[in-house]
Amino acid sequence: MKLRPRRNPYYSGPVSDHFDGVRFFNPGKPRKGGLRQFLKWQLTAKWEEWPKSVARGLPDRPPPRVEGDTLRVCFVGHATVLVQTQNLNIITDPVWAKRASPSQRIGPLRAQPPGIDFDTLPPVDVILLSHNHYDHMDLATLQRIQKRDGARIITPLGNDTIITAFDRSMSAEAHDWDERIALSDEVHVYLDRTHHWSARGVRDRQMALWASFAVGTPGGTIYFFCRRFRVWRGRLLSQCFREVRPVQARDPADRRLRTTVVHGLLAHEPARSGSGSPGPGPSADTCDSFRHVPPDQ
Repeated sequence: MKLRPRRNPYYSGPVSDHFDGVRFFNPGKPRKGGLRQFLKWQLTAKWEEWPKSVARGLPDRPPPRVEGDTLRVCFVGHATVLVQTQNLNIITDPVWAKRASPSQRIGPLRAQPPGIDFDTLPPVDVILLSHNHYDHMDLATLQRIQKRDGARIITPLGNDTIITAFDRSMSAEAHDWDERIALSDEVHVYLDRTHHWSARGVRDRQMALWASFAVGTPGGTIYFFCRRFRVWRGRLLSQCFREVRPVQARDPADRRLRTTVVHGLLAHEPARSGSGSPGPGPSADTCDSFRHVPPDQ
């Protein structure tokens, strides 16, 4: 007798080129392995020593707002970046927790304090939440920001259910790949396709979608890639970008400590003269025009 697949607790919708009715997947390049491979990696990998603490230096104190085409970016930690432009404060995957874990008693411990103290974080207008891994979806921080500022949470399909199950008074806007959402009259965000996966536990693997974001503004397009930076536009975009700042993270693919941004990348494509706000994604002829955006700008 053929067993029916599990019900998806987060999302119910039509089958698509990246959703089979129960789980989301990466079209054209399905992810190999599963729980067994993950557990084997966790139990047998030889880890390099992880620092217990890293000096932060002076925390940033962002201004309340940044007007016009000026772009101010502050790297907070891992995949958390505060972007200020066009009178909007946008933050990606905000995590202020001490541990990236279901419990704050056990699990990976933060080695460096956030680059911005929460009390000096300016009012947040929009939270871009790329996926549901614990080092990206910190429910307590999401709750804290939304209750304080009324921030919009924009996230891929299924993640809204996780957020509202945590706190019914919270709200989140869930969208599919290739959708475009207005943030203001002049600024929009586009959910782009990315090769990754999702899970909060051992039985919900790939039941909520993941995505990267392109934020279109009159001054240019800001790109945030949740991991691996693969976007299905016929090319590997990681060759076109530079990191905001290196972040240490363990990479399951090669089982060693990497000192590169493997979970978050931000880049900025300035608008060309007379072209207005650029489209949602870069084309081949704009690859060389991408520039590094230092955290102190």
